[in-house]
Amino acid sequence: MFLDSKVIRVNISNLAPTVISSDLEELFGDYKLHSVSVNFNEHGESLGTGDISLTKRDADRLVQKFSGVALDGKMMKFAVIDSSNIAGRVDFGNKSRSAPASSGRGFQSGPRRFNRKPEDFLRDGVHEGDTKRGGSSRGGFRKGGRGGDRDSKPKKTEAELDAELEAYMAKRNA
Repeated sequence: MFLDSKVIRVNISNLAPTVISSDLEELFGDYKLHSVSVNFNEHGESLGTGDISLTKRDADRLVQKFSGVALDGKMMKFAVIDSSNIAGRVDFGNKSRSAPASSGRGFQSGPRRFNRKPEDFLRDGVHEGDTKRGGSSRGGFRKGGRGGDRDSKPKKTEAELDAELEAYMAKRNA
């Protein structure tokens, strides 16, 4: 297989919220696209990013042609993602590939994970301590240490939580 025929991914950022996958398919119709997607959050709102998969040769031509081009008033930005060789570029040293190294300080590589129970999250998707709820930052960290008011709130019963969820869903579907 020739290097130019290898399929790679191109990440497109700074997309206007109005852009959908079919817009990208139409705009890049002169290229052999293997896949096209625009990324949305859990509420269906555009994240302003998308991905297309195509050959390396087509990707290079596309990026060169569309660099500096605005779509729906926003200038698109491109990043060529070539992950086919990732294993050859990563040095694990003497450590096993399956277990990430531990620094002994509680840090993790990859996405941040919190040891929280489901009831620590509110029904409307806002986490306790978010600025929307009056806290100073995500996770409830405040001056003087961690947010200590979590345990001082009375725990809701299952029936109260069910009623809250039903009211939220009724309002959302109305």
